[in-house]
Amino acid sequence: MSLIDIDKLLEVVVPDQKSTDKKKQVGLYAGGFKPPTSGHFKVVMKALRDNPDLDELKILIGNKDRDGVTQAQSMLIWDIYKKYLPFKVTLEPVSKPPVKAVYNYAKENPDEDVDWILGAREGNTQPGRKPHGARQLSGPVP
Repeated sequence: MSLIDIDKLLEVVVPDQKSTDKKKQVGLYAGGFKPPTSGHFKVVMKALRDNPDLDELKILIGNKDRDGVTQAQSMLIWDIYKKYLPFKVTLEPVSKPPVKAVYNYAKENPDEDVDWILGAREGNTQPGRKPHGARQLSGPVP
């Protein structure tokens, strides 16, 4: 019995499907989302449309109440929006401030290529401080 080189076998059987060491591409969109708005939904749609290479887009929802809106209520609204989003979008409640949750996720997942989704209102696009290493995947949303 001989050992089989999987990569060589895949090249022969399915030439375009050979294995690669490509890192998983994850987009993170974090915020309080109190409440999630149609603008937030549009940012997610634009990020997905502009970045089809994303394997997963995680929406990290902060835990602080704001204007009488709780994290649980924000999750319920995102659950409604999620019905209109691809399966690769996941919702995650976070117990830390959303910005810290993004940093922690990137630090704890060095085997993934992590990108931070940043949204901006049209007409409010002045350059601002971006976290070190952040790559903006979504621009102004009308």
